[in-house]
Amino acid sequence: MSTRGIIYNIQRMSIHDGPGLRTTVFFKGCPLHCLWCSNPESQSSVPQLMFFPSLCSSCGRCMEVCKHGAVIRKGTLFGRDFSRCVGCGECAAQCPTTASSMSGREYDVEEVMKVIRKDASFYSNSGGGVTFSGGECTMQGAFLMELVEVCLNEGLHTCI
Repeated sequence: MSTRGIIYNIQRMSIHDGPGLRTTVFFKGCPLHCLWCSNPESQSSVPQLMFFPSLCSSCGRCMEVCKHGAVIRKGTLFGRDFSRCVGCGECAAQCPTTASSMSGREYDVEEVMKVIRKDASFYSNSGGGVTFSGGECTMQGAFLMELVEVCLNEGLHTCI
């Protein structure tokens, strides 16, 4: 059985995370929680609900599906009571504008590799490869090492 880990983004065609064109895999979880973190959505080690009020269209679909009373109405707008939210993602699944969205989901190694392999021809032509980032990717050591091993076995340049 393949090791599983929590990833919050896989960015294809990245040019700033190592040499050449790269696929950057962003892991969830960081023990530091720096105030200046450029990826604060990566700090928690578990999938979490993100809410962006400026994107809300006030359609009310989130309120219809939330069984925990975490969606609150503020006049014509909707908000979140995160003390009631259990992070189930039901509201995010119904949100047409991504005002509610999940940061992170569980992947197995093969699921991540399917995305990485889509860009393999670009790596050889540009001197690129795969970068594992975060959060702090070493917090998910077994998952990271299995991914690195598969990448190296396939001849893919890797950065951490």
